Amino acid sequence: MYFALLRWIIEKVQLQSLGDEPADQGPSLRFVQNEQESFWAPATRNRGPGAELSGHWHVTNLTLRNIVLVNARLADTGSQADGIAMSIRVTAIPPEGTRQVHVGFSCFPPITEGEESVKLDVIFSDNHAKKHQVCGIFYYKRAPLYCTARS
Repeated sequence: MYFALLRWIIEKVQLQSLGDEPADQGPSLRFVQNEQESFWAPATRNRGPGAELSGHWHVTNLTLRNIVLVNARLADTGSQADGIAMSIRVTAIPPEGTRQVHVGFSCFPPITEGEESVKLDVIFSDNHAKKHQVCGIFYYKRAPLYCTARS
């Protein structure tokens, strides 16, 4: 019990000396993409063509407080951005901890064609109102995915 109390006091003193933000103002998260599990595939919805993008990252929290990624979006998708749906799965990333983050995007109409890999920037927003823009590489996966979402 004394060790927990002592650790809590040390953390409070460190946070007060740093203020709410880290003194160096460096990046608060480090993203490393798992390219083997990041892909895009053709998809259909109501007989219309689309694309399903699935991205996986290992995210490390470089700060002394919990961070939760609450949103993700694709950057620079042009005029076709109106048909993009997003899902994100992640729990709180503890201080100096690492979590796996999965983000899925359904794009109707498709934002890419052919069988080439596609390189897109993904912008993550966290619970401290910070934005983190990272480059994502999505490789083509031959099997089509069928979405049950309604337009």
